[in-house]
Amino acid sequence: MKSFFSKLILIIIVLLPAPAAAQNIQVSVNPAAGTVESNFQLSIAISDTPTESIILAEFDDSRLFTFERLAQGSNESLVNNKVQRTLTLVYLVKPKHGLSPGKYRLPDGRIKIADTSHEFKGPFFTIIPTKGPSAKTDTNQDVAFIQSVSNYQPYVGEQITYRSEIAADARFKGGSLDDFELSNFWRERITTDKPITRVVGKTTIHSFVEVLIPTKAGELLIPKRSLNAEMATRTRSTRRRGLGYDPLFSGLFSMRNRTRTLRLDAEELRLNVKALPPPPSSHDGRYIPVGEISMKTSVDATSIAAGESVVYSIEVDGSANLRPLKLKEENSSTYKRYDEEPTVNTRIDRDKLRFRKVFSTVLIPSVTGRFNLPEFSILYFDTKSKSYKTASAPPLAIEVKDTGKQDKLIKSGATPITGNFTIEGKSTTEQLDTKEKQQIEILANDLRPQRLSQKVLSEEWKLPSYLIAPLLFLIPLLSIGSYFYLRKQLAYHSNTAEKNFEQALPSALRQLDEFEKNAPSCDELRYCMRRYLSARLGTATDSLTNTELRETLENKELEPTVVEQMLQFEASLESRIYSGEKSGAGDESVHTLREILERFNNTSQDI
Repeated sequence: MKSFFSKLILIIIVLLPAPAAAQNIQVSVNPAAGTVESNFQLSIAISDTPTESIILAEFDDSRLFTFERLAQGSNESLVNNKVQRTLTLVYLVKPKHGLSPGKYRLPDGRIKIADTSHEFKGPFFTIIPTKGPSAKTDTNQDVAFIQSVSNYQPYVGEQITYRSEIAADARFKGGSLDDFELSNFWRERITTDKPITRVVGKTTIHSFVEVLIPTKAGELLIPKRSLNAEMATRTRSTRRRGLGYDPLFSGLFSMRNRTRTLRLDAEELRLNVKALPPPPSSHDGRYIPVGEISMKTSVDATSIAAGESVVYSIEVDGSANLRPLKLKEENSSTYKRYDEEPTVNTRIDRDKLRFRKVFSTVLIPSVTGRFNLPEFSILYFDTKSKSYKTASAPPLAIEVKDTGKQDKLIKSGATPITGNFTIEGKSTTEQLDTKEKQQIEILANDLRPQRLSQKVLSEEWKLPSYLIAPLLFLIPLLSIGSYFYLRKQLAYHSNTAEKNFEQALPSALRQLDEFEKNAPSCDELRYCMRRYLSARLGTATDSLTNTELRETLENKELEPTVVEQMLQFEASLESRIYSGEKSGAGDESVHTLREILERFNNTSQDI
């Protein structure tokens, strides 16, 4: 009987579902002590996270601290023959101005992983006085330096965004950022020598942004990077007290402004670059772009005469690296083809590069009637669907007209030539008569015949005498008018803020027209509105919170109803974004934003 019950208990234990692995969340703050003006970094490390999960952290409301997300990184390690993935979120924590010295605990929070919420406790840290002996321990808390990438597991050839960011207060006076050598990456800077800046409270974040494209699969390393930061500080003179010492005047004149240099290091980054899957068997071995691309074609004429040429243009646009891309070379008996050097242009689109490559080829058809232009297609790898796709354009055709005239080159008459000649190894003294005109046969149409008009020269033209006096009076007026017009145009183009102010609404409406054709996401719609406000207000609004944006708009003395309508619309978009909703914004949201921007534009003419 005991044996029976033992087996039954064992069977029940085996059949019971195993408990789900709990997420191991570790929270830390660095430094553990600093002044109210210091920059604190809150790190949240989550182990055993799914590869494709989207991590969102939320904090309880606090009147003492503000949070700004800085970076996100991941690391994979092999433990007991099992791959363990650890994801780290880094936040900038700023205490409220005037916070008293003492020991504090950051607010609790929660992390949403794969539709499951996990809570964590806020860590403790200490606020020390800004003056006195304790403040001398503040060495590098007033500036932070990190580097991050947008994707730690890209495909070979996939574009990723690299950021090196400096977060500091007003005491930061500049510095020197060490460059680094990257191997197995194609690199192009988005920012120039001047970084992109955004302000959070009393902290300014300087971002240097680059585009990196890995060229090799496997583990790639972005090495450690160093920053020499120049920080302003005030110190009291250590002059000894002697005869005639006055504490009042000595206190006034004993403070000195100095600059100290801090060396900060950003930790190295390790990327796990994935190889592309095998291409289709029909692939001819040419370069495969990675990303998303589109293609369109055009011609400079839809109807030509026989023997004339047409310029055939193939334009390719997308986020994939198009520099190594080449068109397939094909020979045909129905046309001659002459390729020109392709052109490549880039533009910035939300911290990413968009490539535009134009191939131009000259075609000379050797047939008449309807001529179908050659079709081109490009195989590329789409990282969103993780599959190969083919980009192509609708076929084009032109009309080649038969003029009915045979182009001939005629050799004119010449004087007879006599003498001794050798023809095919035999000597002869016969006279060669070249008086009669001879027809030269055209063997190929590679070179187009030159046609001259019937009347080449004309009689000399003279200006009528009655126009001389008006022209002498008109020329100075035109010169003066051109001077003031060019001066006005130069002032307009040199004033970037005024130009952006005037082009804000037309640019936003063009973007909304594109959204009506292709359903946008909530994030794209919010970015369109923030870009319009940045151009209209003359200040960057991308990094402002909803509360900070409200204060900025209220300071401009705009119509309250329009401001409230805009803020409510953005709040609805943000709630849909952070809820993880994957559906698009919808046509109704696009129409609503169009009405809001037009009303805002009418009420902000005098900003």
